Amino acid sequence: MIGSLMSMGGYLLVLFVISVWMCVRIWRRSPLLAIGALLFWPLSIVALVMCWGDKDSDIRVPFALSAVVTLLIGVMAMRAVDKGVDEMAWALTDEDIAEIRIGDPALAARLEAARERTRAEYEESEYDDGAEAGSPRRAHAAEADPEAVPMPAPREYSAAEVEAQQRAELAMAVQAVSWRFGVLDLTPAAASLHLPRDFRFVPRKQVSRVARARGTPLTDEVLGWVVHRQVDLAREDAWYVQLRYVPTSTRLSAPLGVGDKAADAPAQARFAERVASQLRAGVPPQAPSWDASHRFASWQWPVEGAGGSYGEHVAAIPLRGGVLEFSVPRLHETHAELGARSARLMALRTTPTPR
Repeated sequence: MIGSLMSMGGYLLVLFVISVWMCVRIWRRSPLLAIGALLFWPLSIVALVMCWGDKDSDIRVPFALSAVVTLLIGVMAMRAVDKGVDEMAWALTDEDIAEIRIGDPALAARLEAARERTRAEYEESEYDDGAEAGSPRRAHAAEADPEAVPMPAPREYSAAEVEAQQRAELAMAVQAVSWRFGVLDLTPAAASLHLPRDFRFVPRKQVSRVARARGTPLTDEVLGWVVHRQVDLAREDAWYVQLRYVPTSTRLSAPLGVGDKAADAPAQARFAERVASQLRAGVPPQAPSWDASHRFASWQWPVEGAGGSYGEHVAAIPLRGGVLEFSVPRLHETHAELGARSARLMALRTTPTPR
C-alpha cells in the first residue's frame, strides 16, 4: 500500500514537470492562458487548439505525455483503492460493516466481496499446495519398480479420529462466516427483515459450507440463517432460524373474521394449513394457526424418525408471488417454546415491500 502511494507520488511529480513545460510553451502565445492552464488543466485543451502547429508554442508532445501519465495515475489510484478495501475488509468487524451498510450499502457490499474473494483465494491456494505436494510422490511412484517399492496399505481411521476431523472442519467453517446485522433485504422475497437485538444473519452463500459440515441439507429456496449471538454453530445442539422463500402461483387470501376468536379459529386454521401446503404438499401441519393482526401463519412440522420428541417450528408470511418461511428445525420438545417464539419473532420483524 505504501509502495503504491510512493509510486503515485513519483508520477504526480512527473506530471507536474510536464505541466510546467507545457505552460512555458503556452506562455509564448498567451501568458494569461498559460497561467489558467496551470491552475485548471482543461484549459490546456483550448491552448492545444490555439497553438496547433505553431513552432514556438505547439504543446502536442507535452499534452500527449500528460494524458498518458494521468491515465497511469488513474489506474494506480484504482488499484490502491481496491487494495485498501481488501485490507480494510479484514480490519473491520462484522458490526462495523453493518453500520457502514446503513450509510453506504455499496461500500459494505465491496467489503463483503473482498472478504469472499480473499477467503476463496486462501482455500484455493490450500488445495493447490496439497495437490503440488502430492505430485512428486505420484511421479516417483510411477517411475519406481512396483515390486521394489511396495505401496503402503491405506490407513483406517477410527471413529474418534473421523469425528474429531469433522468437528475441526465445522469449527473452521463457522470461523470463516461473515455476519450481517441491521435491516436485511430478503430478495427475491418482496420483504425486508429488521433483525432483533442480539441476532445476526448469515446468507446462503456462506452458510452452505457450515450446513455441509453439520450434515444439514439446504434446499435451493433457503436464503440463510438467523443465529443468536450466544449460539455457537459448531456445537451439535446449536439452533437457528432458517429463512426460506418458496415461489407460488396460488393466490393466498386471508379469511375475513367476524370478531369472535372462537368462531374465527376454524377458518384461520384451514387457511394456515393452506399456507403450509405451499411449502410441503401432502404433509399435515400440527397446531396450525393464523395471526390475523400481524398476518402470518404458524404451525409445527413433525420430524421423521425422532419418535415425536423433536419438531420443526414454523412461521410463514404469504407474500405476492410466494411464501416466506421462518423455521427452527429439529428442536427438542423441551425447547418447543423457544422455537415457536423465535420463528414468530422473525415474522413480526418482517415488513412486506409495498407494490
